[in-house]
Amino acid sequence: MVSPIYPIRSLIKFKAKSQLIANYIGQDVTIFVNRQGKDPISQPIRPAEPSQPAGAGEPTAPRRDPEGCLLNEAFDEALFREITATSFHPNQHPELYQPCLSAHDAAEIEDQIATEIIQTYGQIQQSKKSELVQRLNSLL
Repeated sequence: MVSPIYPIRSLIKFKAKSQLIANYIGQDVTIFVNRQGKDPISQPIRPAEPSQPAGAGEPTAPRRDPEGCLLNEAFDEALFREITATSFHPNQHPELYQPCLSAHDAAEIEDQIATEIIQTYGQIQQSKKSELVQRLNSLL
């Protein structure tokens, strides 16, 4: 008997966060994935092109501390957690909780949802930079 194949939520988060970090630092990030029953893979994550939504802020000249480490404000972990929690809700993406016919189908769902998380994060970060949003926030 073959066990059912489901999309892996932790892998979706890992891919999305890796892409957002690659976008922010403007450099490739290599991820290593070892899926059950498959050979481990190494996959480079390339930063988004400037014409595409960058997701995690400006893709050039990230802010760094004197030791060269990225500053904490570069990645909004709380925002990322909220977006993933919403994306993983059964009403938002019921396909996450249904068995797939193949590992390929599961991987497609994982990629689709990771892309959605990246785009949502980028849109929210862009709206935070809006002059109107900043003025409204200052009024609060």
